Amino acid sequence: MRLTPLLALPLALAACATPQERCISRVTGDLRTLDGLIADSRANLSRGFGYETHEVQRTRWVQCYDRDIVRDRHGKRQVITVPRMCLDDYIDTVERPVSIDLKAEQSKLDAMVKKRAELAKRADSGVAACRVQYPK
Repeated sequence: MRLTPLLALPLALAACATPQERCISRVTGDLRTLDGLIADSRANLSRGFGYETHEVQRTRWVQCYDRDIVRDRHGKRQVITVPRMCLDDYIDTVERPVSIDLKAEQSKLDAMVKKRAELAKRADSGVAACRVQYPK
């Protein structure tokens, strides 16, 4: 599997983190995820609609190459690379607006904020344990 540079960056940065930082990141991961969901829900409520993400297959023209083996005038074989245009399929991620039930969205937000308080307490004790286990 080939990693794109953008995906490899967090892995490279994680390799540079101290054991304490990795431990803290591990115990606060759920809290960070929930914070992102809360931000999305608040944005949906302020806009009055949400976004739905879906994938669309598209086609584009790209330059590709054909290899031909030919013989020169002396009978020697040569490989010639010939550029040409060809179609390439790719997946594009697009967002489109969707209607939401504002009351249900507010209820979901309230539940997430309540859950965040519980996760924050758990994360605080986890961070403290990480600092004891891995002092700087």
